[in-house]
Amino acid sequence: MASIPSALTAGTGFLEALKKMYSPEKTKLRVELNNPTFADIKKVAIGEGQNYTYSIGLTYGSGFGNSLSAVLGGTLSGNAASGAKTANVVVNTGDDYAVLELSNKFLARAKKADAAFVEQLKYQVDASLKGLGIVLSTKLFGGGNGVISNCTNSTATAIILSPTSNVRFFTEGMVIQLLQSDSTISGNPVAITSINETTGTLTVPTPGATTGAFIGLAGMVGPTYTATNASGFSAWLPVTTPTGTTIGNTLISTSVTRANFQSQLGGFRVDDTARPIDECAYLLAQKIQERGGRPDRIICSYNTFNKMAVKAWNKIVPMNKGEATSTGVQSLGLVTPHGVIPFVVDSNMSDGACYMLTMDTWRIVHLSGALPERISDAAGNGMMFQTADDSVQIRYRAWWNLICLSPVDNGVFSVDSTNF
Repeated sequence: MASIPSALTAGTGFLEALKKMYSPEKTKLRVELNNPTFADIKKVAIGEGQNYTYSIGLTYGSGFGNSLSAVLGGTLSGNAASGAKTANVVVNTGDDYAVLELSNKFLARAKKADAAFVEQLKYQVDASLKGLGIVLSTKLFGGGNGVISNCTNSTATAIILSPTSNVRFFTEGMVIQLLQSDSTISGNPVAITSINETTGTLTVPTPGATTGAFIGLAGMVGPTYTATNASGFSAWLPVTTPTGTTIGNTLISTSVTRANFQSQLGGFRVDDTARPIDECAYLLAQKIQERGGRPDRIICSYNTFNKMAVKAWNKIVPMNKGEATSTGVQSLGLVTPHGVIPFVVDSNMSDGACYMLTMDTWRIVHLSGALPERISDAAGNGMMFQTADDSVQIRYRAWWNLICLSPVDNGVFSVDSTNF
């Protein structure tokens, strides 16, 4: 490996400034910018070594009755000797990387213009970290399979997204992959040549497949990559009845299945798009609160929030706060017996569902002391290292996953974009 250019060695001024600008804490803030749900979930560094394991309670841990002998004999409600039934959960980490490559021609300009170089480099690093933040937050809401959106094919070169608002997750030049199901790849990867943001249509040279119900990033979808994708809300809180012994790439290691403990290992769900969205929200809140849960946030998309606001005759609050009570409200909330649950917008949330969450039951676990983490080479160059004679790379990685300590305190309800 060639040595780091002299303009990049310690003590040259701009490299030291760059390291200060991208301390672990400041890097974290840039990744979390405009990703409120990802930012609000507590991060826990689990360190290197064996996979992280924890337990989810499934049943009460005592027998009950008015006769001690009957309780101890297990002839009444439960068996005191057996204790609570739990599910041991083994967490694998998802793997995400961001690499920014700079040519030596660009680097050579830094030798006599440190300040200008830092400004240009800062812009590029910020863009790279923003992109990584979008990837992490998109996976936060995913099912662990890398799928970004549902889609249809209308012509040989056009892919229509469903819902069309998911066009915000794609950019020109992005290499995508169609899938027949959420895990069965269809055709070859293709690059997006243009995007129609109004119709939600992606144009590609050749689709690589004539049909496809799902779409994701090439290299992140299909069975090969399930183990390297984080298990997001869609995996933990499926709209359909949960089954099996896996939650995305997370394994339930005890002899239980999600089908037998649907709410304990998959939360509650209301999948009834024939009902208005507010009725679905109330039904879900009732299910969670009757079991002792106290959800404190409903995550929705901008489109869902705006349509609910129109339905509720919500108006823009004027600058004069004294008029607010007579002209509108500042936000939307679901009034329940245990307080108001606010609707919170996240741009990474799709239009098809809303998640009702108890935030202190969620954790983002990661292997290192920082999320994301700069990758260092063998010489300890943690900011940049040379990969060829004509380029230098800045590399970041995120070894992470989403876990839920108590799925029964959370839930999901489906949303029909035409029924509000």
